[in-house]
Amino acid sequence: MKNDASSLTVSFHDKMLSAEERAYAEQSVVAMRDHAVEPTIKQRAEEDRRNALLQKINAPVQRLIDADAEASAAFAELQKMSRYGPEDAAYTGDAGSSSSSGQPMPEQVADRAYFARPPFEYSWASHFQNGSPPYRVEFGPPNSGFGQLEGRTGDFPGARGDFLVISAGYGMGFRSDVRQIRTGHTEFGRLSHYFNLAASGINAWSLAEGGVDWCAFENGRMIASGGRQLWRVRLSVGESRNGPGESPDFRSPGLSFEVHPGRHYNFNLGLWVRMQKSGSSPFGNCGGQGIQRAQIKWISLSG
Repeated sequence: MKNDASSLTVSFHDKMLSAEERAYAEQSVVAMRDHAVEPTIKQRAEEDRRNALLQKINAPVQRLIDADAEASAAFAELQKMSRYGPEDAAYTGDAGSSSSSGQPMPEQVADRAYFARPPFEYSWASHFQNGSPPYRVEFGPPNSGFGQLEGRTGDFPGARGDFLVISAGYGMGFRSDVRQIRTGHTEFGRLSHYFNLAASGINAWSLAEGGVDWCAFENGRMIASGGRQLWRVRLSVGESRNGPGESPDFRSPGLSFEVHPGRHYNFNLGLWVRMQKSGSSPFGNCGGQGIQRAQIKWISLSG
């Protein structure tokens, strides 16, 4: 499955980065994007095979509806009746304030070369090329540490497909002058999500899930990774649901990796959203909206 560079953007906030440092940052983001979509490729292939069979089962039902004027009229009316809840508006909170204000530096990371508060060195956004692009990716001002990404699928307004894996985040880089073990931590000031799904019709289903990943890279190559799925909602025939969710006081578990003199390292933190719907039913609403938001207080690399 194709997953090329056209699905990736990287923005640098530190103008002092060298061309080599920028290249390593870009390589790390590409590797992180591929890491995010890898678990979904096999699962999507299985769902595609299942959907192909269900479409053959549903086709005769659709032909019967098309041949009956009264049923066709009722079906057209049904298509106009949305079962989705209200769209979640774009974030309107205090995304412009600096998350570093008043935050003490953790005692274990006195070496500021391996400690970062916003603005981080770079931010990025990406999506799986064989899936739909994100509906929206937004970052706050560089000193805010804020980011949000939104996906939409099916017949939800603004959707452009039935499947997507999208991610976005921040990162930092450093060069080691000693051999040692470094442990990366991230603390969030705000971590929330919103979902809005419906699944109407024969064999219909709709899925949305989201979470965070944190990864370490040596000369652009991934050497350690961690992550957590924060939420997952899957609806079946006749269901519709929407609502917000929070992950308060979440701090990523430590991610340890070995560093060596003369090599360049990157530590990236990413948000992700995965969404998919059945491709098997034309009856009623199927799809939805999924949003993941975060404000990052700091990233540390203690040793």
